Amino acid sequence: IWGGKYAKGVKADASAWKHDDNLHLVRWDMRSSAFNVSFADSSMTTMREGFYKFVDAYRASGGVPGGFTTYRDEKWTVPEMAEFLYGGGNFEKLQKIKTAYDPNEMFNTDPQAIPALAA
Repeated sequence: IWGGKYAKGVKADASAWKHDDNLHLVRWDMRSSAFNVSFADSSMTTMREGFYKFVDAYRASGGVPGGFTTYRDEKWTVPEMAEFLYGGGNFEKLQKIKTAYDPNEMFNTDPQAIPALAA
């Protein structure tokens, strides 16, 4: 968890990184101490369900949940990814840049990559 004066430095719509104005950051993950253990799908489902209960309660209390592009949920849809990772109009700005520089999606190898706008 972090926050404080640093969190007031840049407004969310001033850069592609929407987290500059956050009050706090919570990291939620599951891993082995040796980083070499595969977890059962049921364990991942249980962890994911617990996390989204937290997210839903946070949102219900007026919070605006978000995430980092390096800590995303592989099950997110593109609209969910846009909300959680970019928010505040940043996704649309990045989509325009993507369309200008990679309109044919040559560099889009990830299902959650920012897609170019349809022609």
